[in-house]
Amino acid sequence: MTTLTEQLPIIRDALVEQGEQSQFYNDCMYRGPDGLKCAVGFLITDKYYDSSFEQEATDAPQVVMALEDSLDIRLDESDIELLNSMQDIHDSWVNEEVSGTWTDWVTSQFDTLIGEQDAN
Repeated sequence: MTTLTEQLPIIRDALVEQGEQSQFYNDCMYRGPDGLKCAVGFLITDKYYDSSFEQEATDAPQVVMALEDSLDIRLDESDIELLNSMQDIHDSWVNEEVSGTWTDWVTSQFDTLIGEQDAN
């Protein structure tokens, strides 16, 4: 069993490798077309994913339950805040508003988040 904080570099690297946001018609998605995933979507296994999550926030009870089952951990309030921060990184990137590439954005934002978690 790993902690959510230990997942941060893995999620960062997965998002960088993916090369783009998971979205459909400008709506970010846990699981989008062509197998794309958002930051939180990478943490939810196929076994526990449900398409109804696409209309729900990261802290929705059914999404939290799927995350807990997928990760085999119980999430507390600080974990939910971390998930929201991860999701904000994914959802905030818009070509017209952020200078640099997707890779630059994801790497810098996740590295900052990792540094903050290491300091705690």
